[in-house]
Amino acid sequence: GARDAQAPFARAVAREVCDGARVGTGSAHFDGEWALVSYQLALLGMGQVARAHPGEVSGLRDAMARCGVRLMAAEARAFGTTRWGEDGLASLDSAHGHAYLGYLALGLGMLRAMDPHHPTATVHDALIAALARRLEAAPAGLIETYPDEAYPPDVASVVGAIGLHASITGADRRALIARWSQTFRARYVHPASGYVVQRASLAGDPLDAPP
Repeated sequence: GARDAQAPFARAVAREVCDGARVGTGSAHFDGEWALVSYQLALLGMGQVARAHPGEVSGLRDAMARCGVRLMAAEARAFGTTRWGEDGLASLDSAHGHAYLGYLALGLGMLRAMDPHHPTATVHDALIAALARRLEAAPAGLIETYPDEAYPPDVASVVGAIGLHASITGADRRALIARWSQTFRARYVHPASGYVVQRASLAGDPLDAPP
């Protein structure tokens, strides 16, 4: 928790990630996923350091703003748009899951935690409302990341984003989160090992198991 231990890492992230995450898997799809998550993780990390050590705020504010712009850019979610045939952020009335948008929502949540009047606040509210609505309608606690593909860790990011939004805005999502948590632990956490199921059917059947 010491500032001297944390701040150098935050500054390195500010230099190396927020002006463009450098990913080279050889797959445009996986490069897109990793870039989106890199921006989100960078925002969470820098925001946590800034909130713990207010003296770091001025040095990280601009980097967080740049990271937020990249996170919101259409190309950052193009991998999902390609798979669904629709831009998830422009299709919030859709019943399609777009669970990868949980990572985007987490990043927006940290921006808003730093600045309650952040310009993305309206988009953040609309995105959380859509994700919460989809989750409420999911009897097995899963919404799709891509067509016919559901990944419990992605849905966990959705629920984390909903919880962060609630803590910032005062919205009451406790019943939804408690219900989902009970379902998640019962269905997607292996009781003996603690292994979290990585992929499952929409009916809630695990499609992998501990090694």
